[in-house]
Order: sequence, then structure tokens, then C-alpha cells
Amino acid sequence: MALGFNTFFAKVNATGGVHGNKVVLRVHDDRFDPAETVKVLKEVAADPEVLAIFGVVGTPSVGAVAKSGVLAAEGLALIGPGTGIPALQSSPNMAAKLPARHASSRRPTAS
Repeated sequence: MALGFNTFFAKVNATGGVHGNKVVLRVHDDRFDPAETVKVLKEVAADPEVLAIFGVVGTPSVGAVAKSGVLAAEGLALIGPGTGIPALQSSPNMAAKLPARHASSRRPTAS
């Protein structure tokens, strides 16, 4: 997944980025462990340069993110939550749903 995301963001950056800002993809491996997902999310969310979280994959991990309240507390959006559960896909601060069939244990973030 990270290779595909990097390819996409390289194209975005080549055409001027997002509102003139270059997108930087940081990849974090949470070992497909929801507790680790939340731990990594808190660390990433504490960085003031992070504008969004991208591509958390797996219903347990996406569920843990939704329950954690970190996105709302930090004013961040999760773009591309990879879960097949509609209730999680429509949770607050989640956008641009990623079909669950694209699941992977690698969790990229964008800033």
C-alpha cells in the first residue's frame, strides 16, 4: 500500500501539492494491533505538522481509532479508513472510505 500511496502523492506534489504544500507520507507499522494503532496515532497526532491521518486499515484498528477520540481532540481527519463496517466508515472525522479488501498491516500517515 505504501508504494501506491507514495506514487499518488508524488503525482500530487509534481502538480503543486495541496494548496501549494508538499505532501509527505510517513509510514508507521502498528503490527495490526489496535492498542499499538492508538499509541502510534497519539504520537503522530502530537506533531503540529501533521494535517491528516491516512490509510489506517483493519476493522479492529479503525474501531480503536474511532473509540480513542484522538482525531476529534486533535482536529484531524482519517482519510481512507480501511474497514468494511459502515458504522465505522461514517464515524466522525473519517473521510474517503478505502474498501476493506485493500487491507494491510502498514499504516501510513500524511502531513
